Amino acid sequence: SAWMANPAGDVDTLKFSEDLWDGFEILCKRAEVGVASCKEVARFFRKVVLLEEEHSKALSKLLQKFGTLEERGTVGKSWEGLVGYVEALAAIHTALTTNITANVESQVSLMVKDFEARRRQLVGDGMRVRTELKEAIDTLKKSQTRYEKLSREAETAKLEHNAAIEIDEPPSAIAKLDKKAYKAEMDAVTAHEEYKTCIVVTNEVQDSYTRDKFPKILNELENFELTRIRLLKANMYNYVQIVQDTPPRLEFDVKSLEGVIDAINPEQDIQTFIKDNRSPKVVPPSFQFEPYVSGKLELGKRRGFFTKSKAISKEELASISGVHSPPISLRSNLGGPSLNHAGATRHAGGASLAATTPPGHNFGLPLDDLMARQKDKPDMEVPYVMFVLANSIVQLRGYTTEGIFRVPAVVGEVQNLKKQLDERNYIIHHVNDVRTPAAVLKLWLRDMPAPLIPLDMYEECINHPDKAMQFLPRIPYHNAKTLIWLINFLQLFIVPQFVDTSKMGAANLAMIFAPAILRCPSNDPAVMLNGVAGEKRFVETLLNTLMPASDPSLGLSMNSEDDQFVREFVAGLAFTASPLPSLAPAILTVAAPIPKLPTLGSAALPSCDPSSWTTVRSPRGMQVDVKAPAPASSSTSPRDDPSAPPAAAGGWMRVRPGVPSHPPPQAPLGGSKTVPS
Repeated sequence: SAWMANPAGDVDTLKFSEDLWDGFEILCKRAEVGVASCKEVARFFRKVVLLEEEHSKALSKLLQKFGTLEERGTVGKSWEGLVGYVEALAAIHTALTTNITANVESQVSLMVKDFEARRRQLVGDGMRVRTELKEAIDTLKKSQTRYEKLSREAETAKLEHNAAIEIDEPPSAIAKLDKKAYKAEMDAVTAHEEYKTCIVVTNEVQDSYTRDKFPKILNELENFELTRIRLLKANMYNYVQIVQDTPPRLEFDVKSLEGVIDAINPEQDIQTFIKDNRSPKVVPPSFQFEPYVSGKLELGKRRGFFTKSKAISKEELASISGVHSPPISLRSNLGGPSLNHAGATRHAGGASLAATTPPGHNFGLPLDDLMARQKDKPDMEVPYVMFVLANSIVQLRGYTTEGIFRVPAVVGEVQNLKKQLDERNYIIHHVNDVRTPAAVLKLWLRDMPAPLIPLDMYEECINHPDKAMQFLPRIPYHNAKTLIWLINFLQLFIVPQFVDTSKMGAANLAMIFAPAILRCPSNDPAVMLNGVAGEKRFVETLLNTLMPASDPSLGLSMNSEDDQFVREFVAGLAFTASPLPSLAPAILTVAAPIPKLPTLGSAALPSCDPSSWTTVRSPRGMQVDVKAPAPASSSTSPRDDPSAPPAAAGGWMRVRPGVPSHPPPQAPLGGSKTVPS
């Protein structure tokens, strides 16, 4: 019939399976509410039937009591006509009772039973396929964790065996260690194959979920809702038709009622519902194999941890590696923790840090566009969102929080804070977990379409990381300002006394923030891995050589005690300028909170002669790898002393006046740094 036809229109039709991909819980709730609505309609018509029946019986009793009069003549005839009218009225209500019961009330009651059963089935099927995907991803996470653990144990066993040989352990001990190393290697190989097999299985489950199972359930939920609304409309229409069949003297404004009911449009209701709860379908990328990165334990061996008299602990192993390996922390399409997807984020120097969300007011925008949007803050020459997040981190004393920037935050809190900032709501005093703004700061940096260091400079930067300062004049204007401010902010965290608590020295911070500053333009995993060390060294050089701000706390809300401590620490160091490369004036005229740097012309700069560098001790007795221009009469240089570390190619260095030169320490503290004046 005409009232059941789908409406024609030029508007693109939205679908549950495409536009409510993350709305399964919303759809389950809608189906539950829809069935409850059907129950209410059934109760309504049941009450109508009871009232019609009661009214019919009441009229019959009325006729029995007052049906006859002693009057005759015209009065008696008039009375008989009136009684006949009431008898007809009672008969009409009896007929209405029968027709509404048979054609409306009973039909709606049956519909409620059928739809309740169908709803439970659809919800159960949806929960089952979602659970299957979650279990597959959880299994993959466990497999990856086991692979990492056994690979690390295999490398440890191998290094212990080699160490035993070097210190002339008895042959029996060496043979025992050799057997242990062989078993560990075999276990690692088995775990390697299991991990790769698990990736294949998980991708198959995910592909089936994305292409077939879950879209089918969403389509069935959409058909469920369409059918439910259409049947409700049909039964309402039946009620109107029953009322229309009554004699004219009982008919009320049926035409108006029919027009209201006829305006019900199930397709339009579905489209409106989808628009109000829209979440477009996003097909996640396939999982990729993430190889175990060896070499960390070899560094520990060179530092003397693998000896006969001292066994290495987990804490020492973490400190040797220079970075605490973060736990698996990527979101799956279910909204919970999952594994790294290729292309979604970048693992330790990977090729891409593509934004996982559409560009908003603050996230996923080019830096120039972001700065253009904050013209209402003319004194803020770095992105305001970065300043807000940094200020929150400092207020919560993130620089004293163990594992800051490394330990992940609660995913839901990160999403909520990101959404708030993308809506340009910068009042975030409610945040009380410092890991949340720390995670959002990293997310903001990694969501930028382009890294702070342009892609065409990547190879040059990782090949010459110790010359990091020379690259600053070549990067774009806003990139340079943002990078300088970010490095000055991170320098707050590598004050040695803070590092003692946070366990996050310059090396650790460099490993974490390198992917946001440098991005490998290649997608080849081998190329990406080869660049990790250079990326880390480049950022570490900036942390150790860039001059701190004139206001070391950058105008952030640091508590007075910590602020005074930082200022005293910086004031306790004498600064001297090493030759800087010529910097573009646009970069050097940076207002607070970024420190101003002097404009240096290349013609006014002295030559950068490595032989003019020496190494000194920092105050408070700490061994710090710092470099400063040596006196003209100095007879030693890195060229003469092969043990001396390479001098940074231009930069600002700090020295302690009056302290004689000495050979450089073999392993500078993670919290030490060299800074400009």
